[in-house]
Amino acid sequence: MLSRITWGELQEMSRSKIKNRTIEKYFGPFLLVLLVFLLPMLVYQPATNLGWISDDYAYTPFFKLTFSRIIEVLGMIHAGEIQWEFLRPGGYLLWNIDYRIWGDNSAGFHFTNIFLHSLNAILVFSLARLLGLNRFGAATAGLVFGMYPGVVEPVAWISGRFDLFSFTCLLAALNLWCIGRIRDDRRYMGWSVAAFALGILTKETAFMGLFLLPLIDWVLGAKSGENDGKKIGFAWNWYVGWLAAIVVFLTFTYFLLGDFGGYRDSTNRNLLFQTDFETYWNNIWNHTLLMLVTPVHRDLWEFWPYWIRSMFVGFGLITAVGSVLTIGSFVYTFSRGNRMHFTLFVLGLVWIVLMILPTGTLHHVGYNLDLGRWLYFPAAGLALWLGTIADFSWRSRQISRMVALVLLTVLIFVFAFALDRHLEIWTEASRYTKHIHDTLEQHTRTLPDNADIFIVNLPTEYKGAHFAPLGFNLYLEHKYGIVGARVHYVNKEPWDVNNWWARLVSNWHDPAIGFVWMADRSELHLLPPVEQFTSFRGPSITDDE
Repeated sequence: MLSRITWGELQEMSRSKIKNRTIEKYFGPFLLVLLVFLLPMLVYQPATNLGWISDDYAYTPFFKLTFSRIIEVLGMIHAGEIQWEFLRPGGYLLWNIDYRIWGDNSAGFHFTNIFLHSLNAILVFSLARLLGLNRFGAATAGLVFGMYPGVVEPVAWISGRFDLFSFTCLLAALNLWCIGRIRDDRRYMGWSVAAFALGILTKETAFMGLFLLPLIDWVLGAKSGENDGKKIGFAWNWYVGWLAAIVVFLTFTYFLLGDFGGYRDSTNRNLLFQTDFETYWNNIWNHTLLMLVTPVHRDLWEFWPYWIRSMFVGFGLITAVGSVLTIGSFVYTFSRGNRMHFTLFVLGLVWIVLMILPTGTLHHVGYNLDLGRWLYFPAAGLALWLGTIADFSWRSRQISRMVALVLLTVLIFVFAFALDRHLEIWTEASRYTKHIHDTLEQHTRTLPDNADIFIVNLPTEYKGAHFAPLGFNLYLEHKYGIVGARVHYVNKEPWDVNNWWARLVSNWHDPAIGFVWMADRSELHLLPPVEQFTSFRGPSITDDE
């Protein structure tokens, strides 16, 4: 049969084989990166319609801060003319770029958030590849991070930009660090220090990345020792560069603000060093267990059909049992000289713990739908953890590769389903947000400076999603130049609203305007003259549902 094949046909077959390998080498990774990027972009698309949400209003004045204006503001802070809780110029400058492009169109700001989140998913994929995971393991890590339903809030809220961009910088720094260590190139190491510095200038939590460097070097050393015998040790001298960036930032921040980053509670106590150990540990435990292990809001869980809850529980049990067995295999293979998977597993676990530690000084997350920003950094550790398990299963063929692909597909489907339900709640809440925004703006845009705005019986959340316009007075300053306005949120018994407003108006000396939430209509109304008051029913937003 071979004699029937001409030399030309053999050449053509060789060229075809080389071409197929080239396509697999370059086009395959491109498709994976495209999948990791586009899937979160598509699933989070509804977030572009959410408008301004809660804390977003408080940050609108920062949209106009150019670099020169930031320098000017720093001088004012140092002179004691103004006070800021924290210093995050990286986030301010990115907002300013958004403002120059989109103006006051909130959809553009949301789009940038979604883009940054998808970019972070690619950076997690890239980091996993540099650390030694194969394409399947790295794709698992990138997709898990991009689709993880426990961190909706920093993507959905414009004020979550600090977390998103700070983590972009940290992931870029870690990628550059790995490339510099693998290639032994100081240029990449220097760029990693610069990216890290920008990360901590965007949000202070990024400084925990310094403690990941020895572990990353440990993983790279295990990987290099197994592949080519070239050992990668610990770059202690470059650790000093990252540490210097932290010292400069903390010194500068303390010099300007008088504390290390503005972590204060409602009594103005510095939380960084005044949280007792028991409270701190309980917060860490709640953050780790309740959100990382069960990333579904309780209201969603209670209203889901039984078969959906069964699917979640069943798949969770399969994943848990598989993970335990795989971790046991890590330990076994580590004892036989294969160190890569064990070191990657330890890195993912330590990543979760290290990135959660700064949140222990703050109130615990619990099941709250909108506080996933505290879990945004730790979620990448969980993604690396699951990516390592996927990589090991794929290489060792503990299960067939087709089964592994099916399990990954089901996991991403489960995450996408939970994400969609979370975003559905935010979409429902945004209808109230838009109504409240339009009502307040219609009646307050012509207020004089130093006016007081009273909002009575407005609920702060809808099914766990906080939506009340916190900092609306700052939005008025940003858009209409109204300086010194104050917003007061007041809760009164329905029968007492009439008398309370009459007493307030008769004794209040500054310009004042009042609004009341009418729960039976789920609407915000301008408070009428005292003689026209009617009774109002309780403050629940869902009384009519």
